[in-house]
Amino acid sequence: MGGKESIYDFNRLRRKLNLIQGGDTPTAVAPLDITAMNVEDLAKLPLDGLEPSQVELAFQTALALDAKHFAGKFARALVEAPPRVDRPDRYPWHNHLINLALAEDDFQKSIDCLNEGEKDDCEHNEGRRRNDYELRRAQILVKKGDHQQAEESFSRLIDRAPNEWKYRGSATESFLSARQGAIAVKFAESALAEVKKNNNRDQEGYFQELLEAARRQS
Repeated sequence: MGGKESIYDFNRLRRKLNLIQGGDTPTAVAPLDITAMNVEDLAKLPLDGLEPSQVELAFQTALALDAKHFAGKFARALVEAPPRVDRPDRYPWHNHLINLALAEDDFQKSIDCLNEGEKDDCEHNEGRRRNDYELRRAQILVKKGDHQQAEESFSRLIDRAPNEWKYRGSATESFLSARQGAIAVKFAESALAEVKKNNNRDQEGYFQELLEAARRQS
């Protein structure tokens, strides 16, 4: 081929794979290539002086490396930063913090993170993620063992979006996982009646299976 030969930056790949040891911290390198960083680089990455878009990129890079706790550091910085007009939806970052708390079985902290995110969404995103937060609340309450409150939360969500089948499915599956067969039967029967009314054969089979499992459990 004519023209200049293409040059591949192997050092970038070596750094990504954590094959380069020592040297300056990532902030001493210009330009700052966050997507090339490994976990060690991310750990040394200072938040001061980073643009919001760079913090978001660091969050995404940490997730790609399965470094969930480092991603949590960047998620916390993103939700505590002033709201941005170009990025009003901050649900992914709040949701990550919720998941970190759940991974530690810290239900109170997960609810606190959820309430924080829901408030943020109402104030800066016109409540567009209201149903997503309600779903997470119901799921957390099931895990926490507050089954009555969880049932009420799922019911509110389904009343708002009766034909959003994933909410009905999540309700049934959540109570099945908690071995609350009687409550699972209630949600499965209601869902099955609705999908039949809508002549939705794919969902009918799915909810029929859930109902049979719930009946066996109850």
